[in-house]
Amino acid sequence: TGQSSKKYHGYFDYTPEQLQRMRYSLEQIKAAVGNKRLMVFSIPRFQDFLKHAETGKNPFGTEMTQIALEVGFEYLDLLPPMHAAYDNRWEELFHTCDGHWSPHGHAVATEYIKEAFYQ
Repeated sequence: TGQSSKKYHGYFDYTPEQLQRMRYSLEQIKAAVGNKRLMVFSIPRFQDFLKHAETGKNPFGTEMTQIALEVGFEYLDLLPPMHAAYDNRWEELFHTCDGHWSPHGHAVATEYIKEAFYQ
């Protein structure tokens, strides 16, 4: 399944420096686009679904939501809706060979993105 043997949890294992670099980059992008709409979404890995199920927490989503409010862009965290919709069936969203989304995972994410940003 999309279960990589690596236990990195991108939504949990980032450093404060990485988050600050993310914020800086988003501030620069927002400055470059000016008044144009900026839409950002985060992509959970299979390990993020497992850790979220185990802890009930989502630190990256919480941090990014706050950054979005402060910087002034739209943010969609795909972890909560995809986690809920595929409770304990997250492997359906990933390729079995390398941990990337499967065509089905892409289709599911596309629907959430369209709903959040285009309706």
